[in-house]
Amino acid sequence: MKVSFLIIIVLLLTDKSYIRIGTLICMFLGGPIIDVFNFLLNPILVPILNMPVRLVLNVLGCGILAYGMTIVIKSEADTGPNDLVAVVLSDKTHKKFAPVRVGVDLLFALSGFLLGGTVGIGTLICAFVVGPVAGYFLPHNERIIKNLIKNL
Repeated sequence: MKVSFLIIIVLLLTDKSYIRIGTLICMFLGGPIIDVFNFLLNPILVPILNMPVRLVLNVLGCGILAYGMTIVIKSEADTGPNDLVAVVLSDKTHKKFAPVRVGVDLLFALSGFLLGGTVGIGTLICAFVVGPVAGYFLPHNERIIKNLIKNL
């Protein structure tokens, strides 16, 4: 949460238009929600699944995460601090979201490693899957959401 708080401070100093109440909610609830699902699913899945199946599930999970992230971003339901870094950098540099997100994820992984964390194959899979999948679905979900809002 300390890193998320730092990201929010930097964004408030550079362009506070990206920070809304949902950003703070994501900052406080994102980690605990992940912890609950890890607590519930690890004892069930980890002992019975071999490594190739776990890697496939990791890729699928990252794809689902990326798809859901694009819905949140394009619906303007507010975005969590870690996702906002890639959104802001992509917007400000006028670069495509996918490579920016990969770069941000790799930078976060490297920073975490340098601070004493672990970086495994799952971390690297997510770093290289989330950005491209999100980059693909961002324009599609933008159209879908605009049509939904227009028809309400």
